[in-house]
Amino acid sequence: MGPKGHTFVVVPFKSESYSNQNDPIDKDVPYCNVKSFPANIEHCTIWAREKFESTFHMKPSLYNSIMAQANIWSRISNGETIDDLPKIYKFMKRKCTNWNECVNLAREKI
Repeated sequence: MGPKGHTFVVVPFKSESYSNQNDPIDKDVPYCNVKSFPANIEHCTIWAREKFESTFHMKPSLYNSIMAQANIWSRISNGETIDDLPKIYKFMKRKCTNWNECVNLAREKI
């Protein structure tokens, strides 16, 4: 299930081999299934929740935290490097001002 590493020390004729043990049941859904191939309802629900969280919480919170910083515009105009500025620029550039723009943006994103 994804990038998990397994190590198991085996001493010949002294310890049991790897094949004698069962792997623990993993309750997590593989990220590649959710991201690329959300085929069943659980995958679709996880995908939708992550998309909603990113669109309506994480990105606006990042925008608000950067815009709340003192002298942000003067720092940007002076060429100061600000973390996540490309994300903020993309977020600001895609701003919707009416219902049709919102629908078009939603269609492009999904």
